[in-house]
Amino acid sequence: MDNLARLILTYDQTESDAPDSLVVKVSSSEATYRQIGDRYHAYEREFRFYETVAPHSPIRLPRCFGREVDPETNAHWLILEDLGSLSAGDQVKGVTPAQAEASVETIGRLHALWWETPNLELLSWMPHRNIQPSRYQAAWPKFVEAFGYHLSAPAIALGDHLGVHLETLLCEMEQRPHTIVHSDFRADNLLFDKPSHPQPVVILDWQLAIRGRGIMDVARLLCGSMNPQDRAACELSLLRRWHQTLETGRVRGYSFGQAVEDYKRSALICLYYPVTIHAAEEAAGMRGTALAHVQIERFFTAAGELNGSSIL
Repeated sequence: MDNLARLILTYDQTESDAPDSLVVKVSSSEATYRQIGDRYHAYEREFRFYETVAPHSPIRLPRCFGREVDPETNAHWLILEDLGSLSAGDQVKGVTPAQAEASVETIGRLHALWWETPNLELLSWMPHRNIQPSRYQAAWPKFVEAFGYHLSAPAIALGDHLGVHLETLLCEMEQRPHTIVHSDFRADNLLFDKPSHPQPVVILDWQLAIRGRGIMDVARLLCGSMNPQDRAACELSLLRRWHQTLETGRVRGYSFGQAVEDYKRSALICLYYPVTIHAAEEAAGMRGTALAHVQIERFFTAAGELNGSSIL
């Protein structure tokens, strides 16, 4: 949904600690993607995130050197720190268990800071959901036609039932406790520094941030950005790591058992992503096709292994 450019800088005088380069992120010039961004108020959300949330963040984010809005075109600009020297996550390849642990601990610190705080209610520009059940219901028949041969009969039945119950699931997950949820927490939006760094994970792209249950981020990462074998082997320990991070951040009244149940519901809701965006990914070339296929495999495998049909 954006145009990106790296700026290589020269200076007319010596300036200590001045960056050699910057990254500029601006609203897309492609009409289709610009319309999507405008529909979700994605540009405004990220602009306000860097204005309001980032200055007080307990986690590592790209430093924002400047931001502007063009009042005539409503184009939003962000001038960000260039972190191109770090290792970029790759959702097709997936994250390792160690990277997943560092990532859930990182997002957990942000969740803990904003958990049920009065200031959260002041972020009225941040909605409580992005998911639209009607989009899932419209996309599901086309998805089955295109990819049904990849799925088992129980998986197709689960997808059918989800279309009936998705609104109910979303309403359950929109109940308190609330915090800031990244909502697109996946490998492609992560950068990794050396494991020895005190903050080895940098989280990018806050355009879809919402107010809701933080466990949604954990499910999006584990179920969508880990291969199923790795996820199944360390899923419970990663959930405990996230929950322990909340407790360290003085979150109380949210048990580990509740986190597990919310995780299972979140894994079901995550089926929304491969079903509704597969066509756009398929149209984006070889990597888009690969991304569509790994999301289908991972999300449906996770939902099945977590016994999603019993929840519905």
